[in-house]
Amino acid sequence: MTATENVNEVSALPQIFVEQTLALIKPDTVNIANEIEDIIISNGFTIVKNRRLQLTPEQASDFYAEHYGKMFFPSLVTFMSSGPIVALVLACENAITKWRELIGPTDTNMAKETHPQRFAVYHLFNNCSKHNDICTVLICTIFICTVLICIVLICTVLICTVLICTVLICTVLICTVLICTVLICTVLICTVLICTVLICTVLICIVLICTVLICTVLICIVLICMVFMSAILCILGLIVLTVCEF
Repeated sequence: MTATENVNEVSALPQIFVEQTLALIKPDTVNIANEIEDIIISNGFTIVKNRRLQLTPEQASDFYAEHYGKMFFPSLVTFMSSGPIVALVLACENAITKWRELIGPTDTNMAKETHPQRFAVYHLFNNCSKHNDICTVLICTIFICTVLICIVLICTVLICTVLICTVLICTVLICTVLICTVLICTVLICTVLICTVLICTVLICIVLICTVLICTVLICIVLICMVFMSAILCILGLIVLTVCEF
C-alpha cells in the first residue's frame, strides 16, 4: 500500500486515533517524500494529513522559537525556508513516543548506531541524486580542465612572446654591435690610410726638397769651383804673358 492509497483510505473511512504528532520532511529530502511516507506507514503510523508548503523565514523562526539564541538557529531558519517541505500529521497509539523512537536521537553520530533505518532515507536520496552528482562532477571537471587549458595557453603565449622579444632584442643588439665594429674598423682603416698617404707625401716632399737642395748646393759648388778655376787660369795666363814679354 502506497502513502497516497493510505491517505485516500483514511479520508474514506474516518477513524479516531488516540494520539497524533507532526512530522516534517525537510527541503533536502522532499524529492523522496513518497519513500519516506512508505517507511512511516510501514512502522505502524497512519498519515492523517499531508501538505506540501514552503515556510517563510518568519514562520520558520516562529516554529523553532525554542532554539532562539543558539548558534545553529540562523542556519536552521535559513535551511528550513530554503525550499518546499512536506508537513505530515501522523496518528497511532502513543504516536509521539513511537515517532521519537523511530527518528532516534538528535545526535547524528549516535543515531547512526542506534537507528540505522533513519539513514536509509538518505541512502535513497543519494541514489536518486547520484546522476546529478555525476553531472556536477563532470561539469566541475570540464570547467577545471578548461581553466587549466586556458592557463597553459596563456602561459605558452606569454613564454613564446618573451622568447621572440628576447631573440629580436639580441639580434638587434648583435647587428648594432657588428655595424658599429665595421664602422669603427672602416674609420680606423681610413685613418691609417690617410695617415700613411700623408706620411708618404711628407717623406716624398722631404726627399725631393733635400734632393733639390743637395743638387743646388752641388751645382753651386761646381759653379764656384769652375769660376775659381777660371780665375786661376786667367791669373796663370797673365803671369805667362808677363814672363814672355820680358
